[in-house]
Amino acid sequence: MRRIGMPVNTVLPDNGHEYYGTDNHHFELYLKLNNIEHHKNKVRPNSNSLVQQFIEIATTEFFNGIDDLESIQIKFNQWLYYYNNERPFPGFPNPGKPPEFLIRDTIPLQTKNK
Repeated sequence: MRRIGMPVNTVLPDNGHEYYGTDNHHFELYLKLNNIEHHKNKVRPNSNSLVQQFIEIATTEFFNGIDDLESIQIKFNQWLYYYNNERPFPGFPNPGKPPEFLIRDTIPLQTKNK
């Protein structure tokens, strides 16, 4: 998001233990240091369907047969760029376009509404 000048003000991760804990939890500390709000996802069907869809796609397309951590990080960074900038996204809210296009299309709307 820094690349296009759009700050991250809020995150809504899934309910995995890596995102929750005490106030000293590493994820909570990172958010506090960067002035990012942490909204907790309510457990109900389809409440975070975009994140669930991303996890399913990443698992299917990326995490298959990679061995060491350094290799995973390098390849995941490349795949994540592809996912966000090139891979067509078939579902709502951005049918047929990569997520980057939704962000670019949203920035002018946010500017007009201020």
